[in-house]
Amino acid sequence: MPHVTAEVLAVLNPHQVSAVLSGNSANKGGYPVPGPQSLTATSAMSKNCFVDDNTWRLIVENGEFDDIVVGSSFCALAYIDQALRQNRFRKILVLERGGFWLPDHFQNLLLPFQFVRHDVSETFPWELTRKTVQGEKVSLAFGSSPFFGGRSSFWSIWSPRPIGSDFDLMDDFPASMKEIAKGFDKDVEKLLHIKPANTIKDPVFEVLQGLFDDYLSEGKGKITRAEGTEPARLATGVFDGTSTRRFKQFSAVGPMLELNEYQNKLARKDKPEGCPIMLATDTVIERFEVEPGDGGKLHARVLHTSRGALDLRGGKTNVILATGPIPATTILMNSIGDKLRNRAGKRFTAHFRSNIKARFKHSEAWLKSQALPSHPVVAACHVRGRGIKDLQWHVQVNGIHKPAEKESCTDEELLQSAQADSVEFACLAPDYEAALSTRQFYGSQSYIIVSCSPLGELPKGTNSWVKHNKSNPDVTTNVRLQIDIDKDAMALWDQMEESIFDAIKVVADTQAHTLEHWNYITSKWEAVAQPVKKTHTRRIDYLFHKASTLYMADDLSKDETASVDSNYRPHGLEAGNVYVTSAALFPTAGSWNPTPTVCGFAQDLAKRLVSNVVDAAPDGDED
Repeated sequence: MPHVTAEVLAVLNPHQVSAVLSGNSANKGGYPVPGPQSLTATSAMSKNCFVDDNTWRLIVENGEFDDIVVGSSFCALAYIDQALRQNRFRKILVLERGGFWLPDHFQNLLLPFQFVRHDVSETFPWELTRKTVQGEKVSLAFGSSPFFGGRSSFWSIWSPRPIGSDFDLMDDFPASMKEIAKGFDKDVEKLLHIKPANTIKDPVFEVLQGLFDDYLSEGKGKITRAEGTEPARLATGVFDGTSTRRFKQFSAVGPMLELNEYQNKLARKDKPEGCPIMLATDTVIERFEVEPGDGGKLHARVLHTSRGALDLRGGKTNVILATGPIPATTILMNSIGDKLRNRAGKRFTAHFRSNIKARFKHSEAWLKSQALPSHPVVAACHVRGRGIKDLQWHVQVNGIHKPAEKESCTDEELLQSAQADSVEFACLAPDYEAALSTRQFYGSQSYIIVSCSPLGELPKGTNSWVKHNKSNPDVTTNVRLQIDIDKDAMALWDQMEESIFDAIKVVADTQAHTLEHWNYITSKWEAVAQPVKKTHTRRIDYLFHKASTLYMADDLSKDETASVDSNYRPHGLEAGNVYVTSAALFPTAGSWNPTPTVCGFAQDLAKRLVSNVVDAAPDGDED
């Protein structure tokens, strides 16, 4: 095998290394022998997107990187995009534990992919305690998506801000984090293509969005404990010109591959203008080892993976833990657990969730003299509030209307129409949980349907935690997770559902007398004077948006259970080369979708680590 130096590797298109090394052994359509017969999605993509085995061997033997980024979802994209905007010659290796699967958000794909939801596309790299499993409330937490792009292919695209000029939802966050969050809106909005729903130029948001905005804004005072309403901020994805829809759900997969190709083009120029990104899939991170450097300060010296150890060049290569909170916590526990004892995993927060659906008949007065379009339309709004002990709740209010195709239909025609509508709105809904079943659509044409997904805050201070489980020899899963929904969380859950019933009445306004709620026991629409939580809500038995396992503090010496300092470094490696960026940093979970905020902090980390070199964005970055 020819020796390829790190300098050559830095500017050579990494996906052509195999061709350089293979000499004359390339197979030409079955000549001189049949070609390989055991292709996988990842191996097919490796030629142009991911590093293959030959390239990986060169990386292990000669690789010199500025950053090794662990994970390939939102935080990874945010960090890499920002780092390369500042320095196109930044040498970055990305390690993803899984392979390539979905090329986009699953709601943007064809019907068969609507069935690849979390129950078939996630793993649970932890052991639940018996107390958790035997609990009567919530006994599970959403798992990890072990594929390139991670959870970004399955998330709800709701993207609220945690802080603004007239509100602050970052309870107990250190001052440094709040100050950063006040300034990263524009960068995050550009990265995730976040737009308020009332500004999305797509016919699907015509008329109904404005009506929902107006009714919620005007009636906020009638919603118990509500503090604010606004058009939903949605991560819309990039319009590619191949569809009649301009509205799409954002996924990190496409932008990451686009950025990868952009960097490859820069590296292939006669006079290179940048370095390629190395994207390595099916590479599981196990742990890192530390050693003292100058002045006795510890740094990580080697990173152990399922495909071999990577030299961190005496601490010159940064390790960016851009995974979910629990995987990042597991890596740190297995690497510097003694330094983080009584800190890492000491706190665990998240969101609990319900589903509530209702429908009502519109009137000319309700429409405010407007006409609903002859095509399907949706609306998406936020309502936020607080309950017991100032704990937060947040509601994703979805509006849906599908005009009847004709005045009278047979039962069979209604069923066929409902089936088609269910499939169509599964793609259009900003959150798949807000989508409607065939039974819910049956007979609902011409109704205004309101589908609500409230999120409540699992507060700090419960008996919820992540602990190291040294009896498990598998270092990728050797942690135990306990979930405790205490009485305050249960009270908040009750309160936020009551507020949702209020919000539905506010939206229905003069048509509230026609309201029907979906009964989750009988699976029927029913008109009731007062909806009942037991039958007219569905509480999800999974926790969402895990957080706080490695929460940040401005001064670790004053907070004995915080794990990460204001420079994103874990306790014990304050002068080292390991950095954490995810919702693990959040001291509290709040009730807002954390994706824009974690991306903002990942961008801030990149700005700190990379010299500020002004550079243009890749072609196609703006839609």
